[in-house]
Amino acid sequence: MAWMTSDLFQKYLRQWDKELAKKKRKIILLIDNCTAHIEPSNLQWIKVVFLPPNTASLLQPMDQGVIRSLKWHYRKQLILRILECYDKNKDCDISLLDAVVLLEKSWRLVTKSTIRNCFSHVGLTKTQ
Repeated sequence: MAWMTSDLFQKYLRQWDKELAKKKRKIILLIDNCTAHIEPSNLQWIKVVFLPPNTASLLQPMDQGVIRSLKWHYRKQLILRILECYDKNKDCDISLLDAVVLLEKSWRLVTKSTIRNCFSHVGLTKTQ
């Protein structure tokens, strides 16, 4: 079982900040109020914005439909795999690798418009 720690989180953000500096790309990172989420000082390319307490499920774009869409596609892929095994009259053992491959395929089926709409739903839209 793995846990995010504040040290690990800060180390990851600093490394990501260095990668963004090479690309000269600034981002805003929305995060919830997990105790491990402590903003490191001196980030140049990442602006960390903390969501208000107890609002993550309402404000996080991923919770507004992206995860639901991914799960729907994954379940559909899994059922299709089981039906394929059934049609071929063979056992349907799904390994961890099989599950990861199905998940990757399912992620590719989540449309850009689904992601865009979920961000728009919480008020995060691109302005120019």
